[in-house]
Amino acid sequence: MEFTLREISKLRIALLIWVTLSVVAAVAGPFGTLEAMGLGGRLVYWSGVVGVSIGLNTGANGLAEGRSLIVRAGIGVGFVLLLSTGFHVLNSLLFDIWDGFADWAYLTAIVGLVTAAVH
Repeated sequence: MEFTLREISKLRIALLIWVTLSVVAAVAGPFGTLEAMGLGGRLVYWSGVVGVSIGLNTGANGLAEGRSLIVRAGIGVGFVLLLSTGFHVLNSLLFDIWDGFADWAYLTAIVGLVTAAVH
């Protein structure tokens, strides 16, 4: 499979964003990860979170391309619900204090706000 220069450029930008956000989050340790994990664990955790987020966002954007506003909005809501639910399950498995509807709602609000800000 051959890539065009534009596709290579997009891949490089996505990779740069992934690495930068992963390192910043691993060092900062937001949402209780600073207290719950060492730097190596945070780097693995946040690399996965950021990588999955970028991948799902890329897929959602591709799916939404050329669609009506209402369909794009529905895809956006689906993206937020899928991402927040997936990470809620992961966090419930990793962190003893993470559980229940309130934590899921909190995470969904954060994911929704960040998604809205980025788009």
